[in-house]
Amino acid sequence: MNSPVKLSIDLLPEFGWRINGEPVYSPGSIFEGSVKVDTATNIPQATIKILFVGTEKLRPDVAAISGVMLEQRPIFAVRSILFGKEGPQDIPSGKQQYHFAIQLPMVNYPPTFVHSMCSCSFRLIAVLESNSTQRVYSEQSIRYIPYIETSPLKDTYALTAHGSSISVPSLSYLQSDTIPIHYESKNSPVTSVTVKLRRRLTYGDDGVEDHLDETLASEEIKLTNTLNGTVYFNLPESIIPTIDYSSWMSMTYSLEVTVRRQKRMGTAAHFMVPLTIGTMGPGIRTPSDLKPYNQFKEAADTSRRVVPCFVQRIEYEDCLPEYASYKLPNYQNSSDWAAEPSTA
Repeated sequence: MNSPVKLSIDLLPEFGWRINGEPVYSPGSIFEGSVKVDTATNIPQATIKILFVGTEKLRPDVAAISGVMLEQRPIFAVRSILFGKEGPQDIPSGKQQYHFAIQLPMVNYPPTFVHSMCSCSFRLIAVLESNSTQRVYSEQSIRYIPYIETSPLKDTYALTAHGSSISVPSLSYLQSDTIPIHYESKNSPVTSVTVKLRRRLTYGDDGVEDHLDETLASEEIKLTNTLNGTVYFNLPESIIPTIDYSSWMSMTYSLEVTVRRQKRMGTAAHFMVPLTIGTMGPGIRTPSDLKPYNQFKEAADTSRRVVPCFVQRIEYEDCLPEYASYKLPNYQNSSDWAAEPSTA
């Protein structure tokens, strides 16, 4: 076939939720889309498949050092035939589209992220096969975010060292949250408070692990003649949620706080506050049937695997008609709504 074939994947915008305009999906989400084919001539004896693949990946040299045999491990891989289920058929010329719908299981997979050491991706891959042409591919990335609670504390979390103390109201926050940090010094004024967001990335397999410590954000707040007060630290907007349920990698966070006093009064006080970066607002609980990915992997050999599945598309026949701002609905006569005389 001489003329090129254009293949693309289009997701419907009304599914999932959005972060900065980008669609995001979580456990239990359903999303719909279509594979579109644009061809100037007929495509004889063709089939169209859609694959949904989730993958954890370690950088090859990191995988070798960490004792991992394969640097890429599938989380899941499912597929469906959208065209040619009963055998290859001709695709007519012009623009065609073939619909699909996918439901994610109630399993907390690692979130979509890319790091220099490792990554986790979720991809839709459309494949068009025909006897008259080479395979044609199209790929669409899916952004996935797990459900992670941010539980409020009954009391503030407090630490004391070298005559200084700090306290925070919670140990779990969302992206872009502002963390209030209260500080206090017993003997001398505080000259500055330095706050660093630290992340430990642990990776490896079969008992062979390594880790990388990173500083993601840092801020020093200068102070003058104050024994106590509150400083505020803003979490980055693009921070990856805490990962502690993957068999290959984990991401944990902490807040490193340094309280410096006047030099003649001794050394600075250092504090490490463990943090959870969640995805759900304070007090919102995860569904009771939600399972962590590592538990799902451990049970995979003895029970049915829980993976995404292709489902029937949602029909909208029973929806209300589209509202037109220039035409009011045909209400009943206003006299029909008059109150009946009281019989009391």
